[in-house]
Amino acid sequence: MVIGAFLFIGAIVLSVASVVLGFAALKRWPILMGVAAAVISLANICNLPLASRNRSDMTAIALLRTINTAEVTHLSSSSGRYGTISDLVEKTLLDPSFLEPPIGGYTYEIVIGDGTYIATATPVPGFLGACWEYYSTQDAHVLYSTNPMKAPEGRAGTPVQ
Repeated sequence: MVIGAFLFIGAIVLSVASVVLGFAALKRWPILMGVAAAVISLANICNLPLASRNRSDMTAIALLRTINTAEVTHLSSSSGRYGTISDLVEKTLLDPSFLEPPIGGYTYEIVIGDGTYIATATPVPGFLGACWEYYSTQDAHVLYSTNPMKAPEGRAGTPVQ
């Protein structure tokens, strides 16, 4: 399927280039096909299985788990209250880089509720490789966003595996 799409897009790129640039574009067809291949692979990066996914998504998931650990530690030392990112950095439970996003193409936010919290990792628009939005709560599970537009097809609100 990818090869078929590659050939189809390559043919379109070659056709458009030959109309715009004239016969000289035909001499450069390997370069144009390379550009088409790059476009196809970038368009599909977010549809890879999690095990094959890029470093940005894996980092976002790992940092949400770090936030969960920091929250448990903060809870035990602050009269049963969860902390904001600033609170966790102040107590050296999180790295100060959390105060100066983005980190690896994601911004992180913690919203505190009555005995609860929700930590989110949101991709920075235009950052190559940051694909999906993730969140975690006091149960320490990392899940895909509940918004179907910000999660892989059929995975909205489900745990990351």
